Amino acid sequence: MLFGKTATKAAIRLLKSSRAQRFLDRVASHVDLWRGYGAGVYVESSGEAVLFEILRDLKLHDARPVIFDVGANLGEFAGAAHNALGPNTEIHAFEPARDVFARLSRRFAGHELITLNNVALGREAGARALFGFPRDIGMASLLKRQLTDGESAQFQENVTVVRLSDYCKSARIERINLLKMDVEGYEMEVLAGAALLFSNRQIDICSFEFGGCNLDSRTYLRDFFEFFHKYEMDIYRITPGATLVHLPRYHEQLEKFTITNYAVVRSNLINSSHSPTE
Repeated sequence: MLFGKTATKAAIRLLKSSRAQRFLDRVASHVDLWRGYGAGVYVESSGEAVLFEILRDLKLHDARPVIFDVGANLGEFAGAAHNALGPNTEIHAFEPARDVFARLSRRFAGHELITLNNVALGREAGARALFGFPRDIGMASLLKRQLTDGESAQFQENVTVVRLSDYCKSARIERINLLKMDVEGYEMEVLAGAALLFSNRQIDICSFEFGGCNLDSRTYLRDFFEFFHKYEMDIYRITPGATLVHLPRYHEQLEKFTITNYAVVRSNLINSSHSPTE
């Protein structure tokens, strides 16, 4: 105990300068990055490929994996899934922005098992305004976001919104093996429209991006824990090294608003002992 107090006092004296604090900030930011915090921007470097490995390891009863790419943008995730799992993969992609959807359609023209939908998903069917930043098409959102530099999103266009449960009923989709969401803070609304599917255990794996956009929507990681706990699903953080870190319970230190990817898996579908636990 005496050594602990002595070491603590020495550390306080050593690290109290602004220079030492800047050093600690740099170290912490690098450590956080390798834990996955802030690493969720690009599919090829975020570690999201682990989702495709899970699908292969699960040996699902369905001969054809079914993936929903919600917030498809230009199709990077859909393309990675197609390459990783093969041409027999059934993909349903959702992209509400008209011009982006046109580019997405050109990219996947001729792919019979890739269904493209120029709609957004949400809690209720209807029409909503889409806002965006002209300099970055990947930031379009049904929320009027405001960035930390003070820049505000501008009205872009009106888009159609459908509920995921309604879409699956209409398309006769019985099971979604992987539901991926990248919807700039609108995740809880998408999940609300899919509640029936989760209740019926029709979704095996869900992944979502969490970051600064959730400040705009006033949604927190705690909200995701509460939602998925109801449906007996476990939450994991995805690291750039394609490792799943099991998060068995919520605590406030998890609230980091840098772009981070999470995987949610139905309990007992994979063995949590095969991944580290935080």
